[in-house]
Amino acid sequence: MASKNNCNFEANLDNDMIIKPNSSMAVLNATFKSPINQLTITEEISAVSFIGTVNGANTPPIDSTICKLKVANYSGRTAVMDFIKNLQNTLNGTLNCQFSTNAGEGNPNYNNKITNATFGEFHIGPLDQEAQEPFDTILPEKLTFQYAYSPLLTPFGPTAPGGLHGGNGTKNSARWYKSPTIAADIPTNRAKLTAGTARTARAIHHAYPNDNGPICMGTSIYMARVRDYADNTAAGGSPLDNGFGIGLSLLDFTGTGPGDDLPTANRVNEIIFLREGLPYTYRNGVGFAQSSAPLVAARASLTTYPSVAEHDVIWFRIRGDQDPTSTTYQKHILEAGVWQEPGGVPTETVFFKREITDEENYLGFKPYMFINGAAGEVEVDAMCYPISPYHLYFADPEPIIPQIDWNDRFADGFVGGGQPDNQPNDYRILTATTPQDLRSGSLGQFAPQVLFDRWSDPGLTFTAVVQMHSDVWDYIGFSENVSPIDSGFAQITEKIGNENLNFVNQLVYTGLDSFNLDADDNFMVLIDNLPVDSYDASKNNYDNLGADPLVARSGRRKNILMTIPVSEDTTKGNLVQFSTNTPIFIDFLNTQELNIRNLKLRILRKNFGIVETGANNSILTVLIKDGE
Repeated sequence: MASKNNCNFEANLDNDMIIKPNSSMAVLNATFKSPINQLTITEEISAVSFIGTVNGANTPPIDSTICKLKVANYSGRTAVMDFIKNLQNTLNGTLNCQFSTNAGEGNPNYNNKITNATFGEFHIGPLDQEAQEPFDTILPEKLTFQYAYSPLLTPFGPTAPGGLHGGNGTKNSARWYKSPTIAADIPTNRAKLTAGTARTARAIHHAYPNDNGPICMGTSIYMARVRDYADNTAAGGSPLDNGFGIGLSLLDFTGTGPGDDLPTANRVNEIIFLREGLPYTYRNGVGFAQSSAPLVAARASLTTYPSVAEHDVIWFRIRGDQDPTSTTYQKHILEAGVWQEPGGVPTETVFFKREITDEENYLGFKPYMFINGAAGEVEVDAMCYPISPYHLYFADPEPIIPQIDWNDRFADGFVGGGQPDNQPNDYRILTATTPQDLRSGSLGQFAPQVLFDRWSDPGLTFTAVVQMHSDVWDYIGFSENVSPIDSGFAQITEKIGNENLNFVNQLVYTGLDSFNLDADDNFMVLIDNLPVDSYDASKNNYDNLGADPLVARSGRRKNILMTIPVSEDTTKGNLVQFSTNTPIFIDFLNTQELNIRNLKLRILRKNFGIVETGANNSILTVLIKDGE
């Protein structure tokens, strides 16, 4: 049989075909081309932009909102995942942090997109945890990407009574594992070593998130301040067994416990304070230590500098940053450095700045800290970071480690920045005396400015606009969702925060079109005008293309003659060639003789989707075996 129309085969016979009772049919061979959805990203269509507004204001952005997709051709399952990772990283690269020079209600740019982007994150994937786990291997039928704000948490900060988790509420505290030798002063968000001797940078006295939760991968700050330290030189100590460090790991800390060193493989992004007057050491993703010289640690001892507000603050920052090769586009970067007040003049020094890879953004950076000095020699405070909002969604009903629920963000006085009512939050103290006005002349002028009222003021309306080329929207199944603008681009406009959702302070985009982008590894042959004794248990909703892995299968009879376990050959224009020496015969459900003059068969994708062959000729050979 031959077909010129999307693998629909129909044979009209001049003479009657007699099919005897209890006969059967089998597929002998099939040849067809199956062009799949492909996308070629060129410079002309690579731009992705995010524009946020507050209360409807749409003032021109003070910096670029545009990040570029990689120029590449995407086709096949592996390429689809590569594209998803690149798109997620690119969307996050459109976000930036607000700095003091552009903050404050009196500034004309107060309501621009920047206030809408600080501590926000884009994420691509299903809405439920179970579907998210196999996302690398099981692509969803329809693609969803989301944008959400993240609260700023303190690893050793105070907990609030009541709330979602009763007396173990975590509204201002990120529950971390810490070595028994490290004590956390809960009311003041301080960490210090209460026992143990000084160590080298192997970091046996350490702490990290109990659940390996990453920081917010859109815009973030992970910082810590040297509250106090005592130099151990008089006791014969060396520079390497003093001070403390913070870092960001791509790997989990599973299996690392009391008495264990932090694995070397985890320590690739790191900053270490040793003592006043010595350079900082840092790692910038390559795994070996570098020096900040000639810059040295300035103020760290309460004895010498009694005002802790002037002490050095080390930090990592994630944000979109201007591409030095372009005046239009920015890149998604990780940078690290220190804020200091030498001579009373606030300064920021950047140790390194590098682009975040797609894989890094997809995996997420896990924060950690360690103390090298002996007991009583170093005290750390002002530790805080925004945790990834997509790590907070779905806690177990009885989680071992209490987590923040989205609904808990409004409960019991919780406000932006991770500060429950009347409880200290070092970040907010550092950056502002009021939610919008930075403390002039302080280290806080270098920190990303957060519009704290976005969690607590019901009168604020946040709107986000995402713009991409129409070819990109179409590729990911959003052609029916978007509104055209100009030059082939289109956009989606949504409010952040939807009363119809169970979560708050987020927006969700879900494509209306099927997300069938990967090269299939299986096809099905169906016969339409004759019943066969065949069943399908792959799905229970045939009105919705694609099997839902979370829904139990329920079998029902379907006229399937054969499944073809042959992948499309992308090197030959997605040609599928199938032949068997042992055809499998499927019984007709005929107890009486059948007299037919036509046959109707189809080849479909494994999700019952159409094989769009266009005008390409397709060949199908079937065998009929008479019944006894």
